[in-house]
Amino acid sequence: MDINAYISSGVLERFVLGTVSAEEAEAVQRYAKQYPQIQQELNAIETALQAYGEAHAPAKAPTSKEVLQHITQYEQSLPPEITAQSTIGEYATWLNDSSIQPPKDFENLHAHPIGKRPGSSMFILWIRHHELEHEHHDRTEAALVVEGTCIMTLNGVATPYGPGDVAIIPPFSTHAIEVTSSTPMKAVFMVKAG
Repeated sequence: MDINAYISSGVLERFVLGTVSAEEAEAVQRYAKQYPQIQQELNAIETALQAYGEAHAPAKAPTSKEVLQHITQYEQSLPPEITAQSTIGEYATWLNDSSIQPPKDFENLHAHPIGKRPGSSMFILWIRHHELEHEHHDRTEAALVVEGTCIMTLNGVATPYGPGDVAIIPPFSTHAIEVTSSTPMKAVFMVKAG
């Protein structure tokens, strides 16, 4: 028997894949016992096929527990929504991130997104001069001033704001901002549906 020719014939690969006839399977098993080279080749084919299968297997679908863990981790990485009691320290992770900066030459307003939940978005916001009077019908806005000062006019009432102050702007409220500091006002800003 020419062992190398038998090994090269492809019958061993078909045997490992289970596509040989019963007679061919019986012959492969008999030759594997009789010729160590054939048994070694069978072992090598099985190992290679196993490695190929593992390398090309589709990703395992996550369990519901894994999905919930991922959602929890994501939610924990988001900044908290702004409330009247919010403090600057709650946003230290984003405020201390040196990659979150406005362009040096921004004209008047620059916003950098820091988080998004269904129905709300969070930003670090810089205003150099002002935001003209306007109103929104579909959302609430909230700002926590971090640096600089401003006067916000909300429904005709002007109020000064500085670091640590929170402004909540409900829907249908006219509002405008005039920066009063020599540097741009920086704030954590939230837009929330409703």
